[in-house]
Amino acid sequence: MHNFKVSFLMFLTILALTICAALPVIVSLLQDRSTVNNSGYSEMKSMDLDVKEQRESMPTMGKLALFSNMETIDLDPSQASMTEEEVFQAAQEQMKAYEEAGIFQWFDVTLRSAEPKLGIDMKDANNFLVYWTVSFVNEDGEGQWLNLDIDDETGRILCIYYGVYDSYSMDGVWQRNKLIMREFTDIYFSQLDLTVAKELALSAENGYSYSERDGGVSSALYNFWDATYGEISLEFYVEGPGGFFLHLPN
Repeated sequence: MHNFKVSFLMFLTILALTICAALPVIVSLLQDRSTVNNSGYSEMKSMDLDVKEQRESMPTMGKLALFSNMETIDLDPSQASMTEEEVFQAAQEQMKAYEEAGIFQWFDVTLRSAEPKLGIDMKDANNFLVYWTVSFVNEDGEGQWLNLDIDDETGRILCIYYGVYDSYSMDGVWQRNKLIMREFTDIYFSQLDLTVAKELALSAENGYSYSERDGGVSSALYNFWDATYGEISLEFYVEGPGGFFLHLPN
């Protein structure tokens, strides 16, 4: 009888220890089941980006460096410094120099648009740029169009594409392209106060190169070095029909 009691007590002890050891697992399973069978939620706090308050002035070279390597999102016009009408006016004013040089002429614009954009350096969210993408087109297919990226801070053109769709002769095309290229780059750098930087690139080793490509297209590549922003490249193109544009390679 005594041995039976001892054996029974040992059994109870082992059972109790087993239950205690399994208790955390049981509780965990019950909690998981509760979570699976019952959905829950809490309100997420919205993130407000006030570009006007956070924006700091950036040198032109910094803007060009960012422009060639950024992610772009649409921006509410209220977050921009300029209004849509001010942007259109800035575009008209900036293009006067191209008109006077004889390399651009206005056409019958049937549709125009101006959209504010936010360009963000994905490696540093504090490094961002506000600009406007502006377009002038003729929906009737007149063969000309103009796209501009205008700096919201200064109203100056950061990037330009003037397209001309027309026939042309290869006879003398390279000389015509050189004349347009000279006026194009002179005006572009002058409007951004980068004429000195341009001259330095022209005189530096590997700072400048000029190419004649297939299809009557010429290109001029400028390489700049900035102590803060590193190497910055701007490649200008002139097309046979008379169009010209800027490309900012990564």
